Amino acid sequence: MAQPTPRVDGWRLKIGRVAPTTVDYPNNLTRMIPDGVKMVGTSSGASSFDRAEMADARQRRRKAATVLEEWGVDCILAAGGPVSTLEGADAETAFIEEVQERVSVPFTTSMAAQVKAMRAIDAESLLVVTPFPEDRDAETKAYLADQGFDVVAIGGPNLPEPGNVRDLPLTASYGYAKR
Repeated sequence: MAQPTPRVDGWRLKIGRVAPTTVDYPNNLTRMIPDGVKMVGTSSGASSFDRAEMADARQRRRKAATVLEEWGVDCILAAGGPVSTLEGADAETAFIEEVQERVSVPFTTSMAAQVKAMRAIDAESLLVVTPFPEDRDAETKAYLADQGFDVVAIGGPNLPEPGNVRDLPLTASYGYAKR
């Protein structure tokens, strides 16, 4: 029986990641990735937090997941809170199930993973800091409420475009949470 050819990069695991926008991975994220694990990323092309732009990005996630699978990833994470929360928790669950039927590797979204993590630590009440505009925050709050969480406060810098996030100081989230 022929032995599989070892992968040079990502010999332990290749994680596929669909970002809603162009991504500039911070050093602290890439330093956390263990040796032998590789992140393969693609974007669904959103250039603003506009509702229509987020809806288009949501549709493009489907194709991006199949492209990542073709690249040989072992699992896929679709990032982007505003894309996930756009139509509510039930719609996001249905979306995950639909994409999972299209690809043969595990697929989830960052919001679904966050909800799972918060449930694992028995979180009930949340203070949420986002860079998103107020209308995207309202959708996030409704999504989290649908998941059974009490969002006591939500807010942040209300940025108009995803690219503005890279200009925030590292302490921005802490400062908004304190306020």
